[in-house]
Amino acid sequence: MVEQGREDPHRPGGLPPWARRLALAPVVLLAAVLIPTGLLSSEAPEAPDRTPRPTGTNVTESPPVDAEVLVRDGRQIVGYDRFGVALGPVLPRGFSDGTELHVVDNNRGAPAAVFGVVGGRLLSFQVGAVTRTDLGAATRVVDVSTRPGVLYVQTAAADGARVVSLDAGSGQVVERAPFSGYDGSPQWTPFGVLSLFGVDGLLLRRQGGDGPPDSADGLAVAWATAEVDAGRRPAFQELGRPGRLLGRSDEHVLLLDGRCPGPGCTLQVLSLGRDRSSIRAVAPPAGWSFSFSFSFSSSSSSSSSSSSSSSPGAAGSLRGPLVPVVRIGADGGEQALARVAAGGDRGLLLAGSTGVLPAAGLVQQADGAVYFVHLGPDGIRRVMRWNPDLPGQVSPLDPLPPLSDTARLVCVCG
Repeated sequence: MVEQGREDPHRPGGLPPWARRLALAPVVLLAAVLIPTGLLSSEAPEAPDRTPRPTGTNVTESPPVDAEVLVRDGRQIVGYDRFGVALGPVLPRGFSDGTELHVVDNNRGAPAAVFGVVGGRLLSFQVGAVTRTDLGAATRVVDVSTRPGVLYVQTAAADGARVVSLDAGSGQVVERAPFSGYDGSPQWTPFGVLSLFGVDGLLLRRQGGDGPPDSADGLAVAWATAEVDAGRRPAFQELGRPGRLLGRSDEHVLLLDGRCPGPGCTLQVLSLGRDRSSIRAVAPPAGWSFSFSFSFSSSSSSSSSSSSSSSPGAAGSLRGPLVPVVRIGADGGEQALARVAAGGDRGLLLAGSTGVLPAAGLVQQADGAVYFVHLGPDGIRRVMRWNPDLPGQVSPLDPLPPLSDTARLVCVCG
């Protein structure tokens, strides 16, 4: 069971919150003052580079945005906005590059909070502060609910490894059994939560086992307890082994079949219905192959979640219509993004996305917009935006400073 939240007694208190809207010079001065306490890293981000960005027929102008891009640079959370760069909280040493991070905006006037599990403890970090809160024993954060300020958490093994819903503000359990069909069995790993026509379902993954690297994953869905009790859904629905799990949208599950990346790599789109499922194959753009090498973040209208997969070949948490692709036979592994159109049998290369850095993260917002990091021909990394209403174009987030070489997207907040 996840315990009620409490302040970490080992973390110094009473320090002022970090300034989200400071220009770089005052931030560096603030860092210099706080470094002796060990709260901030000893290296501040470099000064913003206002070098003009490259333009082209597929890169459109974008108006200034009133948003802050949160990135993870090592263990340091850093905020980028049109006023400059500001340092956020420092993650504890137990946070590895592969630790999943979830960002929740509780929609109650408080700043967003970052959640992650370290050493079997669920920790919460206020984005605008330097303190952290220990919310109790847990195995992992599974996903963020579409309900404001609620996230799904798998409890510790000693508490049955159940999936519960948790209030992000108080750390208290909201529902002890939101998915009655999942009993914490170690054979199945919670992957995320689907929301099919307003009905939540817990997507479960059983790895391919001791077979070859391209062995298919077993999949199942544990449906919401209220739907099961009303007789509208089965408690536990197995989906077979259709491929290797890549990600999901609200209504679909994305899988890879064949040896990926490579000419034989195919994307499988599994569509879930009320009492049956269907699957269709989608080929990559000509000359390209679908790829596993990404980390991805997603968000809803009331909350946002961020998760990262640092090792190629590991299942990620891709959500939405954009899938990373790599050019076949190209030196240096040239990468881009392809979009999966409804009903289409081949992915469409997203013009202007060549040069994307999938390992730096992708973020999807509730309106369907996707943000990614692009390495331009001038060697500068910029945050780009894809708008589903203009599917053939991308635009930069202006006038944000360029990202550092080691920055990985956490969320686009505000």
